[in-house]
Amino acid sequence: MADPVARARLAWFLELSRWWLGDSHGALTRLERVRDVLRRGGDTWGTAVALVSLARTELVQGGLDRARDQEHEAERVLRVLGDRWGILHASHVLAQIAEARGDLEETARRQGEGLRIALIARR
Repeated sequence: MADPVARARLAWFLELSRWWLGDSHGALTRLERVRDVLRRGGDTWGTAVALVSLARTELVQGGLDRARDQEHEAERVLRVLGDRWGILHASHVLAQIAEARGDLEETARRQGEGLRIALIARR
């Protein structure tokens, strides 16, 4: 596969699979590389979902500030693209960050937004 963006999307998917299987060792470094390739290649959606994955990884490793910043960037892009499923994922991670910070009002707002998106998707 010669296309660097296509290779980076595949690398993102593989990294996501590793993460869900419990292998997050070195994930931040690999995901940052993937994000950078996608960003350089002009893949807006790919960059956004890589940021969601980075934020999720930062969250479980205790990097709340970095997770929040990456997730906000991803959310902005996903809203522009109209990707409701991506917004749902971003909102969920932002709710977890708010909960970890003790901001229950923001947690409830974010979870409510995610629920509304999920209900719309069911129709």
